Amino acid sequence: MTITEGHLEFNFDASWQTVKYDEHAQHVERLQKIDSQAIDILGSRNDLVLLLEIKDFRGHRIENKEKLGGSLAKTIAQKMRDSVGGIIGQRRLDAAAASLPWSRCCESLASGRAVLAVLFLQTTRNPPERRKSLMSIELKLLKQTMRWSGMQVLVVDLDSYAPAIPNLTVRSLPGAGIA
Repeated sequence: MTITEGHLEFNFDASWQTVKYDEHAQHVERLQKIDSQAIDILGSRNDLVLLLEIKDFRGHRIENKEKLGGSLAKTIAQKMRDSVGGIIGQRRLDAAAASLPWSRCCESLASGRAVLAVLFLQTTRNPPERRKSLMSIELKLLKQTMRWSGMQVLVVDLDSYAPAIPNLTVRSLPGAGIA
């Protein structure tokens, strides 16, 4: 399945069951009304659940400068929290939810299977040491704010996602970085 978010295209192979969670009718019609936030992509495969939030700051460096190393981690943690609550709540309240794309995710969240909470953070290309430093700072902050979850927390970008998320290909689309 291919999912596009901004100027990034995420191609999950057939081993994944994925949904654009923040645009799914169940979230929009039920949870957005109470100001619930949502992750961009929810995915599941036999051995793994993926909660993926995507931030593409290319071409928007100045307006997002204060978020990096600051409020971004808290915002992502809130989206993860609201999404997990929404997934479980909808499954419990609605027998029809068993057929929703995330029903397998719901079972996995409670089972102890591996759960990855991933921030895909794409910034303007920086020298390797600057990029590593930025990613390290965001990872430390996100781990602190996600301590409650017991999830494995990662911060990745186009240069680092491949070993972390199996059977996924991400590509940059034309127009990235143009404000």
